[in-house]
Amino acid sequence: MIKAILPLADASGMLAGMTDAIAIPPEALHTPRPKPVLGVSVCVWRDGKVLLIERGNPPARGLWTPVGGRVEWGETLEAAARREVHEEAAIACDIVGFSQVREMIEPESGAASGHHVVLAVFAARWVAGDIAAGDDASAVAWVDPTALTDYALVPGVIPYIEATRRLIEDMA
Repeated sequence: MIKAILPLADASGMLAGMTDAIAIPPEALHTPRPKPVLGVSVCVWRDGKVLLIERGNPPARGLWTPVGGRVEWGETLEAAARREVHEEAAIACDIVGFSQVREMIEPESGAASGHHVVLAVFAARWVAGDIAAGDDASAVAWVDPTALTDYALVPGVIPYIEATRRLIEDMA
């Protein structure tokens, strides 16, 4: 087995640390694979609370997470972030800044092909609108950061939610 170490970049583009290594069998290096998917994740903040959605579709159906989705061809990352917020929560936001890159890799299991998603994580502020579940969301909520553990969250989201909170506070 070969271990892949996946670096994480912070807002400055510098390496912030390393993720856990994942085991990759040597034969997998020569097996045709789909390419990683580029997406965005947006932590929208309003009055000290972060917007979370409950995912209505796979992957992670039934789990809570910040708004996010795929970047469409020809779309900038920030445009994708604003679009996803509008589609999933029916609100408008201002992008405050880039927070970090997050990678999610689910290795193959059985006949499944697994997933590899590279997310550009943004911090944003609410501008207008009342939240309502739309598109891929089955529910939406403004959540106090102290209550995050009360929700069934997508694994690993708390650190990047906290990083966006710090970015919002620094920009205040």
